Amino acid sequence: MRNAGFGSEWDVNSPEVSRAHSTHIQPQVTKFCSQSLFKELANRGHHLTVITPLPLKEGKPPNYVEIDTGVTFPPGIAHKFNVPIISVCAFAGLESMGDAVGNPYPYSYVPNALTKLTTHMSFLERLQNTLLNTYVKLGHYLYYLPKQNQLLVKYFKDTKENLPYVDDLVKRTSLVFLNNHFSYNFPRPYVPNIVEVGGLHVKPAKKLPQDLQKFMDDAKEGVVYFSLGSNLQSSALPEYRKEAFLKAFSKLKQKVLWKFEADNLPGQPANVKIQKWLPQSDILGHPNIRLFITHGGLLSTQEAIYNGVPLIGIPLFADQKNNVLKSEENGLAKLMDFQNITESSLDWVLNEVLNKPTYLKNAKRISKIYLDQPKPPMDLAVYWTEYVIRHKGAPHLRSAALDLNWFQLHLLDVAAMLILILAIVIIGLVFIIRTLVRLVTTKKEPLTKSSKKKN
Repeated sequence: MRNAGFGSEWDVNSPEVSRAHSTHIQPQVTKFCSQSLFKELANRGHHLTVITPLPLKEGKPPNYVEIDTGVTFPPGIAHKFNVPIISVCAFAGLESMGDAVGNPYPYSYVPNALTKLTTHMSFLERLQNTLLNTYVKLGHYLYYLPKQNQLLVKYFKDTKENLPYVDDLVKRTSLVFLNNHFSYNFPRPYVPNIVEVGGLHVKPAKKLPQDLQKFMDDAKEGVVYFSLGSNLQSSALPEYRKEAFLKAFSKLKQKVLWKFEADNLPGQPANVKIQKWLPQSDILGHPNIRLFITHGGLLSTQEAIYNGVPLIGIPLFADQKNNVLKSEENGLAKLMDFQNITESSLDWVLNEVLNKPTYLKNAKRISKIYLDQPKPPMDLAVYWTEYVIRHKGAPHLRSAALDLNWFQLHLLDVAAMLILILAIVIIGLVFIIRTLVRLVTTKKEPLTKSSKKKN
């Protein structure tokens, strides 16, 4: 029987039988990316045991078992049960995740994932990117990993002598799923065992509940959808900001659907509908949607791109500003500073995105590029998961970069040798030139003395 284990790092084991028994260790950052995949694996006949602090609220298949727990250490569990690892990276471009499989990370054109830098960087931006990534990397290897190794030794029963160092365990990763796609991000190098599955959670739009379906269908001028995500509640906005939104919305010919976590909204215009929870992806897939006002979360951005909907991004923290900036660079979004929200600024940005056709045109263009894939992200993720199971961890995908020291990987030893050879050549040339000069000077001196005596 085949076994598999999953986590932000997943563990996967693989004798040959028809269906895998799987274990998943799921941290919060990958919850939405991974839950869709694990439900799909269960639907295809795999038996999953999911170790997670975030259990499914509904729709749990009968062959999907959950063990509710706190934070776990997937590489340690993978070592304990002698199973390979598949990792899920919720953010594109995290260097530490790439290090697990020996993926290159050129600082010259791959910016840190949590900065506002783009792939086209000036000298100062490349300097900033290099210094920031070097600082993070030093902290990761000199502080974070030693602390993690202490916990590994403390909580796992192996003796210190036969328990590998934590970084060596992480480098046993068979595969990395990256929640990214080059259509809305930027091209960068990947080793074969990094697979882009951006938009894994997105599905084709379903029919909406009756009241929402009627609201959307009757909106002949279209609908503006407004949601700040699950972490910030619109109902908690300061009154003057809510008032600015309401006044700006009241001037629109479009209807507005607002995810608002309260029953009442004083001053609510006739064209605005509020609701505490909304099926976002299905709304964005409705043909009458015209604009999505979002906080810029990666999953929300992917849903908008999937459906070809232009954006107004109001980023608040983490990677949100970076996501909006990338969408703005692609011509399908406009970034708005939360601190600068006023009625007049909202009037301007709403008019800009709703009435200039380039935003919708670019949103449809990027959506077309994103959708032009040989397999949907879900099918791709399932295929590669089963591939790792079939090939017992797929060791043939492992990069030789994992076996090199840092100075070998960056060719510093080669550079040092070339510099040494160049230095020897230069010193040799200097020595030869000085010797020749000395010889010439020495020969001239006797000739000068003899000529003086004759005179």
